[in-house]
Amino acid sequence: MNTQTGRSSLQLHSTAKKNGDMELSLATVTEPSPGPDEVMVRIDAAPINPSDLGLLLGAADWNSAKVAGTRSNPIVTAPMTAKVLQAMAARIDIPMPVGNEGAGVVIEAGKSEAAQALMGKTVAVLGGAMYSQFRRLNVNQCLVLPPGATVPNYLVFAILTTVFCCLPTGIPAIVFAAQVNGKVSAGDIAGAQAASEKAKMWCWISFGVGLAVNIISVLVNLATITAALKQGGH
Repeated sequence: MNTQTGRSSLQLHSTAKKNGDMELSLATVTEPSPGPDEVMVRIDAAPINPSDLGLLLGAADWNSAKVAGTRSNPIVTAPMTAKVLQAMAARIDIPMPVGNEGAGVVIEAGKSEAAQALMGKTVAVLGGAMYSQFRRLNVNQCLVLPPGATVPNYLVFAILTTVFCCLPTGIPAIVFAAQVNGKVSAGDIAGAQAASEKAKMWCWISFGVGLAVNIISVLVNLATITAALKQGGH
């Protein structure tokens, strides 16, 4: 909801509870309207970095996670050991927003020339709390992306590594690469990013396996030739 004072936004929070649980929940927050040098960004995508996982999940036992709440407001909890809870003392019962980086479209802009220049642009942003629907940010926290910027599918890389490097590990690369554009067209940016990352991972695995096999093959051939030359010399 857009109001004169701000915009309602769902935001993912991680809370270390005093009872020993790590809790993940969706909270409705209000992002204030942009100031003169600020913009409102609709977050369309956000990566998951190791630092995000540390804040999001902590060291709770997620194999024992439980789901509660409602379909529109789910709550996931996982138990922490007493030692982990002690380490979390500084954040006990404090809901913490997660997500270092994101990308999306500027939908509101402040009055300054710099802010107005970003209106309607697709930008990469840095500033925390990126697992949200909307984020108000200073223009200096925004980097304009090229027109038509989208999620890479790595399909060509996948095909090449499958043909020339390793067929068994190349096939998953092609499968994930083929999913990317369809997910982008459907508006599933998070799904497209996940497929893109998996395609890239399998491409590099295929490349690595193929490179290792070729190096081993060369070494074996060199050893065979060297042994043959030694025998011939005798």
